[in-house]
Amino acid sequence: MSKSRSLLKDSLISIPISLIYIYFVHRIIELLTENSMAEEKTKKHIIYSFIIGICGILIGIYIFGRSKIANRPVKFALVLSSFLLMIYSLYSNWELLQSDTKLIIVGIFLVAVIAASYLA
Repeated sequence: MSKSRSLLKDSLISIPISLIYIYFVHRIIELLTENSMAEEKTKKHIIYSFIIGICGILIGIYIFGRSKIANRPVKFALVLSSFLLMIYSLYSNWELLQSDTKLIIVGIFLVAVIAASYLA
């Protein structure tokens, strides 16, 4: 099988995994924050999205990318959906964040992009 067909096959497999993962994470976050007030719920949603997103990226890169159970479609799905989860959470709630929180988040993204460039 050629490399382009393999990449296409991996992409077609990783898309449903990504969608299910994002739905699963959002449902978990809803369950964790169901008893919170609206403003507190938003802040917790951002925090949980970031924590779960970073964990998803690390699991995708290290467990499904560099171990004995390496699986390229699962790696693509976890990394992409975790990244999208964090971006969507920030985009939808950016105006609610304080300036120092925004600065910390941008710094985390900068470090993550630099680290990802060395890991890839």
